Amino acid sequence: HLTSFFVSRYKDIKMEAVLAGLGAALGFAALHAANDFVFKPQDLGCLCPPLGAVAVLLFSMPAAPASQPKAVIGGHIIAGIVSYAIVELGIPYGELAAVATTITLMSALGVTHPPAGAYAFLFVNKGMKPIGIFAPGLAGALVLIAVQQVFLKVKLILLAGKVKGAAEKLKKK
Repeated sequence: HLTSFFVSRYKDIKMEAVLAGLGAALGFAALHAANDFVFKPQDLGCLCPPLGAVAVLLFSMPAAPASQPKAVIGGHIIAGIVSYAIVELGIPYGELAAVATTITLMSALGVTHPPAGAYAFLFVNKGMKPIGIFAPGLAGALVLIAVQQVFLKVKLILLAGKVKGAAEKLKKK
C-alpha cells in the first residue's frame, strides 16, 4: 500500500508539472498574440525577460503570495513608478536604487513580487520612457494573469469531473 501511495503521488506531481508547463505555454502564446495584434500597432510591446519569472510563479506556484494578482500587479506598478522617477532624476547607480526601493515599497505594502525587482532593474538599465510604467512589464503581467485565471478555472472543472468520476466508480463497487 505504501508503494502505491508513492507511485500515485509521483504521478500527481508529474501531472502538475506538465500542467504548469502547459499553462506557461498558453500564457506566452497569449503574450505573443497580444504583442503582435494589440501592442505593436501602437508602437508598444508586452514582452520582456522578467515575464518568464512571472509565468513560473503564476503557473507552477499559483497559491504562493508572490503569485497573487494583487502582488503581481502591485509589484509591477511600484517598479514602474519608482524606476521612472529614478531615470528622470538621473540618480547614479540607478539599478541599485530602483531595485532596493522597489523591494522596500513592495514589502511595506504587502505586494512582494520578485519579478518586479527584475523589471525595476530592466527599466532603469534601458532608460525606459514613461510608457514603461505600463508596457511591457505591467501589460504583459496582466495578460499572464488573465490566462492563469482562466487556466485555473478550467483545471478545477476538469479536476471536479475526475473526482466525480472516481466517486461514481467507488459507488458501483
